[in-house]
Amino acid sequence: HTIVLGRLVNNPWYLFFGAAVIFSSCFLYTNYCGLWLTHDSLFYLAAAKSLNTTGLLTDMHGDPFYLWAPLCTMLLSLSITNPVNSFVFVHLLTILLGNFCWYFLFVQHVQQTVVRGIYALILSTSTPIIVTGSFIWSEAIFYMLGSIYLFCYLRFVNSEKLVWLWLAMLPGALLSLQRIAGVFILLGVGISTVFLLFPLLKRHIWRFVLHTWLVTTPFLVWFFSTYWKHSNQEAQGKLGALLSNIENIFLVFSRWVIPIQLSSFLFLIPIVVIVFTLHRWVSLSVTSRVLSVVILT
Repeated sequence: HTIVLGRLVNNPWYLFFGAAVIFSSCFLYTNYCGLWLTHDSLFYLAAAKSLNTTGLLTDMHGDPFYLWAPLCTMLLSLSITNPVNSFVFVHLLTILLGNFCWYFLFVQHVQQTVVRGIYALILSTSTPIIVTGSFIWSEAIFYMLGSIYLFCYLRFVNSEKLVWLWLAMLPGALLSLQRIAGVFILLGVGISTVFLLFPLLKRHIWRFVLHTWLVTTPFLVWFFSTYWKHSNQEAQGKLGALLSNIENIFLVFSRWVIPIQLSSFLFLIPIVVIVFTLHRWVSLSVTSRVLSVVILT
């Protein structure tokens, strides 16, 4: 019995399965009455209802729904029952898939069974993950898409098997359509590829070009088509505010690193400095360095 138990504990699949059971229990207990609603949730649901009835994305006031990325609303519109109830299981499945990616990325680099078990337990009882999945928000599906994208991309980086690069394309393309924050994940991957993985980039330059084109085009098409479609003064003001918010995020980050206000897009300077530091002086694995840049961006 001791030998069998030892084999079970040493098997990462069994550890993940146990963690998945714990997480599912916590998540379903938290949401046994259905997902919760906030102000943003009402906008998502109103736009989903509008899409089903009129074929247009509008909010509860009848205004165009273009300040949020469209994928979450489109998925909500596909629900044949009340999303407050049905999306409990959608969010549970997407979070488990995201946890799967992070757990097995961790397993690739850590061999100690106890540490693996602790990490699995942390994932399965993570309050932020449970909370963000407990509302009609876009975070849960975004978490899954970002996790799968990084998992596949890093598998390609470590193995150079092209199938992983191709598998990363679909979640990468959907990432920014689920949440505009996906732009920063793609930006972090791009920066780390150029500065940390340049030899790999040279060997697969055209594949990387194709990959970049495919993962960025859907978002750019949606963003600029929305801009031109709603090119009245009010829409331009709102979209200008959106671009300003994106820039402000980077300006705040730059002041974490350099205690001065940088104008325009000079925020890239501290990021590049950090990337070169990671590349030249920090003895981290390729996976750790790439993820470090993605987290910073």
